[in-house]
Amino acid sequence: MAATSVSQGGSRGHRRGPKRLLIIVAALLAIVMIVILAVPMYLSSSSGKDFVLAKISDSVNGKVDAKGFSIGWFKGVKFTDLSFADTTGSTQVKAAMITAKPKFLSLLTGDFSPGPTEISDGNVRLIHKGGIGRAVEFKNIFAKVDINPPGRKSIFDIALAVADGGKEGTVRAKGSVKPANRWRLKGSSGDLTMKIDDLELGSLGPLFALMGKKFDADGTLNADVVATLDDGQLKKLKANAVLSGLSKQIGDKQAVVDEPIRIDAEVSSQADTIKIDKFSIASSFCKIEGKGTADALDYTASADLKGLQNFAEQFADLGDYSITGKGTEKGRMSFRDGIIAVKGVSEIKGLVISKGKKRTKAVDVKMDFDMATDKDREILKIARFDTNVIGTGVVKITNSVMPLNKDAQSKLDIAISTDAKLEGVLPFLNVAGVIGDDTELAGHLTSRVAIRSKKEKLHIVTDNTKVKNLKIGKRGQEPFVEETLSLWVDMLCDRAEKTVEINDLRIDSSQVRIIKGSLTQSNRGGQTKMVGEFEAEYDLAAVSAAASGFVPEGFTMEGKRRNKIRVESVYPTGQKDKMLANLNTQANFGFDKATYKGLNFGAAEIDLKVEKGLLTIAPFTTSVNGGTLNFGGSVDFNEEKRLLKTPGPMQMIDKVNINDEMSRQILMYLNPLFAEQANVTGVASFHCDEMSIPVSGGTNRDAVVVGTVAMNDVHLETSGLLGQIMSFTGSREKDMTVMPTKFVLRDGKLSYDDMQINVGQSPINFRGEIWLDDRIDMTMTLPYTFGGKKVKVGDEPVGRVTLSIEGDLDNPRINTQRFLEDQGKRLLEEQLRKGLERLFR
Repeated sequence: MAATSVSQGGSRGHRRGPKRLLIIVAALLAIVMIVILAVPMYLSSSSGKDFVLAKISDSVNGKVDAKGFSIGWFKGVKFTDLSFADTTGSTQVKAAMITAKPKFLSLLTGDFSPGPTEISDGNVRLIHKGGIGRAVEFKNIFAKVDINPPGRKSIFDIALAVADGGKEGTVRAKGSVKPANRWRLKGSSGDLTMKIDDLELGSLGPLFALMGKKFDADGTLNADVVATLDDGQLKKLKANAVLSGLSKQIGDKQAVVDEPIRIDAEVSSQADTIKIDKFSIASSFCKIEGKGTADALDYTASADLKGLQNFAEQFADLGDYSITGKGTEKGRMSFRDGIIAVKGVSEIKGLVISKGKKRTKAVDVKMDFDMATDKDREILKIARFDTNVIGTGVVKITNSVMPLNKDAQSKLDIAISTDAKLEGVLPFLNVAGVIGDDTELAGHLTSRVAIRSKKEKLHIVTDNTKVKNLKIGKRGQEPFVEETLSLWVDMLCDRAEKTVEINDLRIDSSQVRIIKGSLTQSNRGGQTKMVGEFEAEYDLAAVSAAASGFVPEGFTMEGKRRNKIRVESVYPTGQKDKMLANLNTQANFGFDKATYKGLNFGAAEIDLKVEKGLLTIAPFTTSVNGGTLNFGGSVDFNEEKRLLKTPGPMQMIDKVNINDEMSRQILMYLNPLFAEQANVTGVASFHCDEMSIPVSGGTNRDAVVVGTVAMNDVHLETSGLLGQIMSFTGSREKDMTVMPTKFVLRDGKLSYDDMQINVGQSPINFRGEIWLDDRIDMTMTLPYTFGGKKVKVGDEPVGRVTLSIEGDLDNPRINTQRFLEDQGKRLLEEQLRKGLERLFR
């Protein structure tokens, strides 16, 4: 019995155990179901919504709000009238509705996916508080996104409008992506299509500013992009864009491209190679096209230099220079291990450089180059850069290195060689203002120059610069001619301090030698100090052209000299035109012979002194044309018009023999009798009261000469104006005396009140003006009265015949018509006078 009872009780207990377990499981399932059902219900309630929004706000550093929020295991998540504003007030987001259908069970596997997500009528406003003064707004945002776990395709379709208060632009992008086993580029495949319409680049400024980047470009972008991705590699990319009205801040200048810029690109890949099937950028002034791979790109380029200059002038000051021509370039760029190499050929057809009215002749230029940029070492290596100006010469840069910044691993090392015809270089020097319009230059230049870094300075050396068959001078004058001229220079330049230090300067030729030369130029306190010392030997006959800027035009010298000279000037930094105005030096100068407009001077030694730009020529005396010259003067280089002036009255010329050249160059401007004369002889003297002769910066109208001239024993041929006078008077005398006459040359004309020339014993008196442009306006009084009586020297000059001289110095002529009119008028007056006398007698 007992045993039986125990057995039965154990059986009942055994049955109650599973039953209880089932009850517990059922209870747990009920609780889970209640929780599962209650959580969405709670979260969808007002308090649940506030809880969710508060948590989101805490995580995004701002405030999130929504009028409606609901969540369900099957219907997903839904926000209505969602808004967000960050704590700084720089970002504002609004959306009419956001829905998502995540797969919640994926949370258990760790591969959470938000599922299909849509955003309707979204709006994002970004405001930068840094002072750029505008905001960017992304409006009418529509987005449909379905993000799935790796191994499954995810899709997206996004459209929005972009504006900053002006014209709206639109952006739309759609496509898909399928990662292989996790979210990364490798193993992923997909596609992308993007279209941009009328996007104002300036509207993106606040967006970049919030990212800490400066964006200061403006313009309108239209673009289409299509791309496919296969196993992590770009399978194909096709893009075209038009950028209109581009403008960008460069430094303190605004650069603008008025015409649209067009960009086209097609990229594909094969195996591990990225192919650039097409690449093109075109604007109104240039075009670049290329094809190749990511490692090497073959390209061609063309440009209109005038259009390129118009663009560059917006941010670079090119002064008054103008450049025209058509440029083309063809080459290859390669990219490997941080090195960008480029090798190719450039050509410029019809290159013309002009400045004002000056311009070079059209030339063709060809450039051949091979160089590379090493980004790691921050250097530019130039294997070859040859510039060939066709018909003029070649400049070559070979095996050279240029650092791209001061911290680069290598120092500057440039080797330049030149082979050029100087007559071809002349037009470029003339346009640059290095030499004058009337300068002639010819010769064959060869040169090798090395430029290296030496601490913070440039070390420039040439020990092999030569000019063969050099010819230089002013047009119409005897040039300096040298068979071979060699130059040696060793100098240091500090670009930061703008200082120059020439330690060695030597020139060797048969006529000019700088035996030793040095020059330093330093800057301090806004002042530039230049000090130079030179020892030179020179042939004055050969270098007269070089001194033409400091002596009157036509002045030539002969003789050989050896001088030492020290020059010094302190002038405001950057104002090189003030260098001569502040020059200080002292030297002895002389010549064995000199000529000036028919004046042939003998040997002279002259002391020169320059103090603060004032050149003083100490008074000296020398022989000239069998007579004597006394001279001294000064030139003030502080003046814009540099004039050679005499210090005061002096007997400048005494008893000098005159000749044909003096007659043509000087005496014809005293009296038209000396025009068109030959075999002229006589003796002249000149007492100068005042003289100013233009040396540079002035014109003939700036010349001033006041003094008294006299001539004896003058013999002229019976030609020109003298022949007309002889024919008119019937005289045969040719020997004359010019009585002392005071004249004034000023404002481009010479004038006097009375110049009496005695032809034998017959006086002829001249009065009037002669212009330096050869015009004449004079009267001449003959040695005859209206009654036909001949007047001799010493007689009373009453009732003499006066004639007008007109024309110019090339063709002076007597106005006989005016003479007849004056003669008739005089006779009428005489008869009227006699009639009145009889009437009132």
